[in-house]
Amino acid sequence: MDSILNWQETSHLTNAREFFDKISVLPNMPPMTSLLNSVQLGYDDIPFTTQGLGYRNLILQVVMINSLITTSENIYSLLTIEEPEAHLSYKNQILMFSYLQNSLRKNENTQIIYSSHSTQFINKLDLKDVIVFNDGKGYSLSEELGEESLNYLTKNPNLDIFKIFFSPKCILVEGLTEEILIKNYLNNRKNQLHSIDVLSFHKGFIKIMDLWLKLNKSSSSKLGVVRDFDNQPDSRRKHEQYNGQNIKVETTSRYTLEDDIVNQDDNYSILKNYFEDKYNWNEINTKEQLIKKWKESKAEVMLRFCQDAGADKLKGIALPNHIKSIIEWIEVENDEN
Repeated sequence: MDSILNWQETSHLTNAREFFDKISVLPNMPPMTSLLNSVQLGYDDIPFTTQGLGYRNLILQVVMINSLITTSENIYSLLTIEEPEAHLSYKNQILMFSYLQNSLRKNENTQIIYSSHSTQFINKLDLKDVIVFNDGKGYSLSEELGEESLNYLTKNPNLDIFKIFFSPKCILVEGLTEEILIKNYLNNRKNQLHSIDVLSFHKGFIKIMDLWLKLNKSSSSKLGVVRDFDNQPDSRRKHEQYNGQNIKVETTSRYTLEDDIVNQDDNYSILKNYFEDKYNWNEINTKEQLIKKWKESKAEVMLRFCQDAGADKLKGIALPNHIKSIIEWIEVENDEN
């Protein structure tokens, strides 16, 4: 038992002992009626029964996986794990995923399949191995999205985008500015709750919507897509043909977000005072001048505007119609449509 439990002593992982050298076999209280009843598993000389559930799950999974890999003489071994992240802290999730990856590299005849709700267990460098499941059907990201989209996901700074496939209410936007603006609006509403995910995704909306529909065709989930017109009417038509009960695509009526914000309701007069006061902007005496100045400014200006939206200086600012329409639609339950 000691050789099985203390696998880290002879492991190929050079730093395994750094994390797991406190595993020990401790004497149990009598009567010692059998070997299994006379010992108990401990960590750092403390019985497992008094450890947190996260530590217990981490150690037991590592011991079981190592036992299978080191004792198996089969040509092919398959190990399935349900939610390896269960009860693990963020640090131990990283450690557990690293162990799984190293185990696979060493043992070519062993395949590990795990289901997970944590993006921490997705390897961005091997997205071709990721399969998303729903209602008993699985879809390979490599087949559904293609190489170009997979490369984009690999370069994406975070993996929040994978929330889109299983979020009951999600708004997908082109840029970080729209994401901040919508999140700030939702969070600053008084006396209202919401359960909407807002995620920025810069390209490949159509492939994402195709895969989303396959995963959610029998669900009541909703996906909203907010995009810029960019003087591309054909692209607008291709995207908006997905409009239906579960998907709604809205495009700016003018070129980009700045154009629509300035031209919405009485926004121009509010924005003129805001930019003159905060940034000392001059020569913004027409909507066109303000839009041009805004587009030429640094991204920090748009960020500050999004953060200030709803504050006293921007009190009364109206959301552009395309964003307002998405929010109103996604907050209505399907059975009320």
